[in-house]
Amino acid sequence: MSSVWEFVKRHKGKIIAGSVVVGGLYTAKKINDSDLLDKFNVGNSRIKENELSVARKHFIFDSHQQSCDKNLTESIIDIRNIIRNRYPVENIVDTVKEPNLTPEEKIRVFDDIKL
Repeated sequence: MSSVWEFVKRHKGKIIAGSVVVGGLYTAKKINDSDLLDKFNVGNSRIKENELSVARKHFIFDSHQQSCDKNLTESIIDIRNIIRNRYPVENIVDTVKEPNLTPEEKIRVFDDIKL
């Protein structure tokens, strides 16, 4: 028993330093596992929430932009067809290209095209 006591007396500083290191590691592990760190990181969470909010806004804007672009391309075809049906300019141009029209008739057709 005296040899153990002598060993402890000789290595007292090393034993204390080792137990302090082990206790510190244990305490750090417990703090890391608990919600205590989350209370100190409130500022970081607000920054992350702000970044997420900005990213959401960009995503929503991009999705609306894509849907508008798609609807416009579909609408342009319909608008073109409506204009062609209402103003048959191509038919009038074909009549101007006929060789048997007089210049006066061509001028009248061009006036129709202007309208």
